[in-house]
Amino acid sequence: MTDQASCPEDAIWRDWLTGSGSVAVDETVLQSHLDVCERCQGMVARLSADDPFLCQSREALRSTGLTSHDWQEGDADGADRSSRETSSPAIVSLVQTLLGPTEDERSLGRLGRFEILGVVGSGGMGIVLKARSIDMDRVVAIKIPQPQYWQSPETLLTLEREARSAAAVVHPNVISIYHVDRYRDVPYLVMPYLAGQSLEQRIRDSGPMSLDETLRITRQVASALAAAHACGVVHRDVKPANILLNAGTERAVLSDFGLAKIQTDATCTATGTFAGTPIYLSPEQASGCGAGPAGDIYSLGTVLWTMLVGQPPMSGMHTHAIVRRIADSQLPLLSDHCRDLPDWVNRLIVKLHADVPADRPSAEQLAQWIEACQRHLAEGESAPIPKELSVSEIKPKRTASIVAICLATLLIAGASWMMFDAVGGVSGSAPQQLKPQAGQPQAGQPKQSGSPESTETVEFVVRPKSNSIPDETDRYLDQLQTELDQLNQTTLPGWESKLQSLLPDPP
Repeated sequence: MTDQASCPEDAIWRDWLTGSGSVAVDETVLQSHLDVCERCQGMVARLSADDPFLCQSREALRSTGLTSHDWQEGDADGADRSSRETSSPAIVSLVQTLLGPTEDERSLGRLGRFEILGVVGSGGMGIVLKARSIDMDRVVAIKIPQPQYWQSPETLLTLEREARSAAAVVHPNVISIYHVDRYRDVPYLVMPYLAGQSLEQRIRDSGPMSLDETLRITRQVASALAAAHACGVVHRDVKPANILLNAGTERAVLSDFGLAKIQTDATCTATGTFAGTPIYLSPEQASGCGAGPAGDIYSLGTVLWTMLVGQPPMSGMHTHAIVRRIADSQLPLLSDHCRDLPDWVNRLIVKLHADVPADRPSAEQLAQWIEACQRHLAEGESAPIPKELSVSEIKPKRTASIVAICLATLLIAGASWMMFDAVGGVSGSAPQQLKPQAGQPQAGQPKQSGSPESTETVEFVVRPKSNSIPDETDRYLDQLQTELDQLNQTTLPGWESKLQSLLPDPP
C-alpha cells in the first residue's frame, strides 16, 4: 500500500485513460505506481466503468492479451534475436513442459521430428523456436501457441485452421510454411529460419528510414497482402515486428499469420473483441467490428508512418487511449513530424488511413501506386506520380466539398424563406394591405370639387394564415431532402481529412 499523498490526482488518471494529453505525465511512472497502489487501481476501475468504450476495449484487450508496449516485443518468426524474452528462464521452462526427451546435449528437447535448439522470441499469440530437422538436417523455425491456449481445444482448432489457410499463400514476400502438424495435441508450424532482423528491430536500431527504402519495403508487403487477400486470407496483425528483412538481400517477408483469418469464416473473431496490436489497429478493429482486407491496408499505412518517423504514432500512450483515438480517427498527421517529405507522401498516408474502408486502395492497387512513385523518385517529372495522389486529382474533390456545403446552406435558407412566405408572416403581425373601395380616392389625392361630403368606408384585406404548407413547398422540401441525402452519401464523407491533407504547412 502506498502513501495516498503520493497518488496522482483523479484528473491525471482520467487524462491517462482518455489520452487527451492535457496533463504531461510520464506513462512509465504512472504504470509503475498503478502496479502497487490499490487505491489508484480502484480509482482507475471506477473511472473506466463509467465509459462504455473503455469497458469494451478493456475486455477486448484482455481476450487477446495485448498491451500498448507490444511494438517493443519480439513477435516475428525467427526475426527479433534481441527479444527481451529470448533468454527468459520462464519461457524456456514452459516450452520444456511440452517437449519430449532428447539425447542431444545441445537440445532443449524434441518436438516430433525436430530437435529444439532454443527460444527465438515470444509474442502475444505464439512462441518461436529454433529447431533442427532430424530427417533433413537443416535449421528451421517452429512456432507454437502460447501456453494459455494449450488447454482450449476450440482455440487450438481455430489456430490450426488459420495456419493451414496461411500455408496456401505462396509468394516471395510471404513466409513459407513447410509443415503444419500437432504434437501432444498442440499445433505447430514449421517455417524457414531466416537470418536477419525484423523491421521493428531495424527501426529501433537505426531510427527513421529513407523514403526510397520505405517505399521498397511497403511495396513488397503490399504485394504479399495482395497474394493473401487473393486467397481469401486477412492477416489482421500487420506491424514492423512481423516484417522480416532477409540478411544480404533487399527482400522483405511478411510473417506471423497467427492472427490471420479466412474472410468467409465469421467464427474466427468473437463479437466484441479485436485482434491485432493496438497501435497498428484499423478503426473498424478498434471498434470491435472485425477486420477485412482494408484493415490490413490501414495497418500498413501505420507501418509506413512508423518507418518514416522512426517510431509509431501515439507511442507511449496508454492502451485504451490509443484504441480510442484510432476508433475516433484521431491519428497525428505525418506532416507534423516529417516536414521535408513530398506532398504526395502525405496524401498517400491519408488514403491508406481513410475512415471508410471502401475508400482505401486494395493491396494490389497500392503496390502499383508505390511502384509508380519509385519510378518518379528515380526519373523525376518524366515518370509522373499516380493521378490518385496528384493535386489535380484531389483538388476537384476539395472544391466540390466546399461547394456542396455552401449549396446545402443556400438550399436550407431558401426553404426557410419559402416556408415563411407560405404561412403569411409571423402570427399576430399587422394587416398587409389597406384597400379602398371602388370610387374612393386614393390616399394623398385631393377630392373632386363638388363631391358631397360623406363617410368613407375602408375595407381591410388581410391574407389568411395557412395552417399547412402549400404543395409546391412540400415538393421543394422533398427535393431538398433528396439532394442533401445524396451529398451526405457521396460528396461529404471524408472531406475534412482530405482538406486537412491539402492545406499548406504552417510557416
